[in-house]
Amino acid sequence: MSKAGAADDFSRAFYPFLHEDDKEPQELMENLRFSLLEKVRESDEVRAKFFEENKDAILAASLQMARSFHRGRKLLVCGNGGSATDAQHIAVEFMHPITVGRKALPAICLANDMAMVTAVANDVGFDDVFTRQIIALG
Repeated sequence: MSKAGAADDFSRAFYPFLHEDDKEPQELMENLRFSLLEKVRESDEVRAKFFEENKDAILAASLQMARSFHRGRKLLVCGNGGSATDAQHIAVEFMHPITVGRKALPAICLANDMAMVTAVANDVGFDDVFTRQIIALG
């Protein structure tokens, strides 16, 4: 199957109303609005459930991080693909806080060093791309 065909199949699966030729523009817009609001509602439900179920673990991790920063340690974050972008964002939030008056804290995103990631992946294996950096920096 071509990439265009796969994209069309994806679009049809998630947005079937976009592919119905007999829809009036107003009806299509109404369907899009409904779809948008439904996705927001679902996202809010998932987020609320996650924080409710994990509040104690999040609090414990937050306290441990605060203690570690107080002792002069740094935060090392990593991720693969889209999670690497999330890790970069987290590191930036610690290094360049947007809250006025909040102290910057040391954080490093291990996914940022492409030379290191590709060298270790090539020479040792992808499973160790972050391990080597943690050993050296941690």
